[in-house]
Amino acid sequence: MLLALLAVIAGLGLRPPAPADASAPPEEFSAARASEHLAPITAEWHPAGSPANDRVREYLVGELRELGLRPEIDSRATGRGMDDRLHLAGSVTNIHARIPGTAPTGRVLLAAHYDSVPGGPGAADDAANLAAILEILRALGAGSPPRNDIEVVFTDAEEAGLLGARGFLDGGGAAAVDRTVVVNMEARGSSGPAIMFQTVGDNAGLMPAAGAGSALATSVSDDVYRLLPNDTDLTVFAEAGLRGLNFAFVGGSAHYHTPHDDIAHLSTATVQDMGEAAMAATRELAGTELGVSGEGDDTYFTVFGLLVHYPAELVIPLALLAFLVFATVVWSCRGRGARPSRIALSAVSLLVPLVLAGVAAWALLRAVRPEYALFLSGDTYRPQLYAIALSVLALVLLVLWCRWSARGGRTETMAAVLGWFAVAAVAAAFLAPGGAYLFTWPALLGSIALWAANRWAGDGSPWHPLAAAAGAVPAVLLGLPVVLLLFPLVGISLAAVPMVVAVLFGATTAGLLIAAVPARGLATGTVVAVVAALGLGGAGLAVDRYDTHHPRPVSLGYGVDGTSGRSYWLNTGNPSDALVAPLLAERADVPEGLFPNLAGQRITAGAAPVSRSVGVPAIEPSGSRETGDGTREVTVRLDAGPTAHSLVLYADVSAHEVLGATANEVPLPGGRNLGDSRWGWGMRYTAPAESGVEVTLRVRGAGPVALNAVALYTGLPADAGAPALPAEASWSSPPSVANQSYASLVASV
Repeated sequence: MLLALLAVIAGLGLRPPAPADASAPPEEFSAARASEHLAPITAEWHPAGSPANDRVREYLVGELRELGLRPEIDSRATGRGMDDRLHLAGSVTNIHARIPGTAPTGRVLLAAHYDSVPGGPGAADDAANLAAILEILRALGAGSPPRNDIEVVFTDAEEAGLLGARGFLDGGGAAAVDRTVVVNMEARGSSGPAIMFQTVGDNAGLMPAAGAGSALATSVSDDVYRLLPNDTDLTVFAEAGLRGLNFAFVGGSAHYHTPHDDIAHLSTATVQDMGEAAMAATRELAGTELGVSGEGDDTYFTVFGLLVHYPAELVIPLALLAFLVFATVVWSCRGRGARPSRIALSAVSLLVPLVLAGVAAWALLRAVRPEYALFLSGDTYRPQLYAIALSVLALVLLVLWCRWSARGGRTETMAAVLGWFAVAAVAAAFLAPGGAYLFTWPALLGSIALWAANRWAGDGSPWHPLAAAAGAVPAVLLGLPVVLLLFPLVGISLAAVPMVVAVLFGATTAGLLIAAVPARGLATGTVVAVVAALGLGGAGLAVDRYDTHHPRPVSLGYGVDGTSGRSYWLNTGNPSDALVAPLLAERADVPEGLFPNLAGQRITAGAAPVSRSVGVPAIEPSGSRETGDGTREVTVRLDAGPTAHSLVLYADVSAHEVLGATANEVPLPGGRNLGDSRWGWGMRYTAPAESGVEVTLRVRGAGPVALNAVALYTGLPADAGAPALPAEASWSSPPSVANQSYASLVASV
């Protein structure tokens, strides 16, 4: 009952607060007031460089002026060199404003980006946070003037590779680097609680700000985030040495980066939670000393709404202490009949439910609904019944393992579970220190309680399972919020990850499960539970149907190979989809020029009619000169017309070496950044001008160098017979080719 109560409390802690209406006191944050800004920002899809994005920028500038600020506009070309991806360059225009402090010791920088992806209006990502910042600035203006400077930057071209943040730093945004703290606001969904998921720089001094609001915070998310292929503007700010806090929300991720990332799918409760959290952090930072010397890093996590944190220097000693206490308890239990060999066997056998839970979660739905793979994070619109079904299966696996393992006694079974936590605590302390606390505290407290249970209550005592399951208390308080956040973060299609974590943490209740589940009737109960889980999964399939508010994801793109003059329909999802299949009837090989580096992405192509509305890019040589040592500079102008949102250039490095390059005078690295393929060097330019992009390559090698230019357009050509989407369907999110047109040309210069 205690564990159930703690689980309910932990779950309720993930619910965002009710949104405040427009009558809220002026110094407080109101989601209703903030939401008034959403319609003007999301009226059109507005990727970087588009006229629609210009209109969003004009609106934001006007609103800042209405608040009494003096916004500055900065336009420039900028770029970022990448190690294993396309180098990035582009034209950006940032908005910057400042509220002067009364006695500043530094500055607080509120940041959000104002561009959307090319394929959606971006209500959650990132219009919700733009609206929240405007409301925060209004609320701050209604109170006392801040001690420290408060600055706001609305960055451009974040979706194109964080180029706006890079341009902000190029324009002097890294000034006072040791006295600046960034509060960045992002989204990876359309609902859910505010999460402070990342800190950069020494974070000990930032803990009061991180815990000032209601945002859930856990340092394990720092480690998880590093494993995901995601970045935010804070990534670039951190590279310049700035400290900062990263806030986001991840629920409802099926709408993320799609045409239905709109106001109708955005949770106003989430807007309220994000606004309150960011405003509380900003107010705390605006009134504190913003020095950085000697602060160090902290491990942190939220319990009962309070932020617990301690120095990172304690992570390894605490993990080693937990392992030492566990080993001591196992040694002491030998005198009471516990056998180390049996403990080791139980520990190894725990891998069976862990692996089976992961396999069941991975295979359950992808085979039935292959289009789930088109959801960017793998989550569905209505995943609740699926999650319950998987939880029931996990419980069945745990109970079966507990009954088998308990033949040697509860002490040995519980010691096996705690052994996993003790080993994981030490491993995490060295490899992923932000998440070590998840294993350290259950191992430490559970081992102490197991020793007490064996010291004062025998294995057959009714008190023994209660004491032996004490490690489940920190496991529920610390692990359950992480599991509940992992489900929407990685989605049902990758539910193996949270399922394995759930089974491991659920195993801390093994002592209770052994006592509560009798051996008699176990087979019947197992069959009933499995049937119930399958029924819940089937009910989930019946409930999770597509409609106008929950559209079916569809992947369809269009490509023109300018070298051969052929055109193609392209698909990266389910080629059997009723809308797509007829267009792919005449299958074709994907031309190398369109996707020189597929990077494992499976693309199905079919022959398509030629479109006159998708322009093939031009590669116009404009200069070549020898620079000595067998090298030369080759200058070309890339042009694809005014509607292309990006231009990509690849260089053939099979017989040449690219030593360096510039794109509109933005320097980019040479070498190989795209693996060992023929087209091993490449760059992308976002928001090219109508006059095109001038690229200069410094190359080594004899003879002409082959270049491949690819232009990217939003939308499919109507003159090629592009189908109209039914009301219950929507284009899927990147990296799908959906609703994108590509045109390539290969030339030698």
